Amino acid sequence: YYAMAALKVKMPWKKIVTIMQILQFVIDLIACYTAWAIHNFYGKCFGTNRAGIVGCFILTSYLYLFVDFYESTYNKKKNKAKAIKKVNDKKKKN
Repeated sequence: YYAMAALKVKMPWKKIVTIMQILQFVIDLIACYTAWAIHNFYGKCFGTNRAGIVGCFILTSYLYLFVDFYESTYNKKKNKAKAIKKVNDKKKKN
């Protein structure tokens, strides 16, 4: 997808890729937070506490960035359409 986007090829499934990436980060976060909790409470998971904290922080920040991208890219169009409709409705009333 990213190679095609760099070549400026329009992708009709851009929104689906973004949703799938958000879902991937949610699943990754569940796994990372679970492993970190198991490590902290039971000591039965390999790795260090620092690695768990850093991993959770990075994945959380990526999730935030992808959700922010989704909101600004796809909801912006809906909000713009609503604003245009509102302006047109006001013009019709006047």
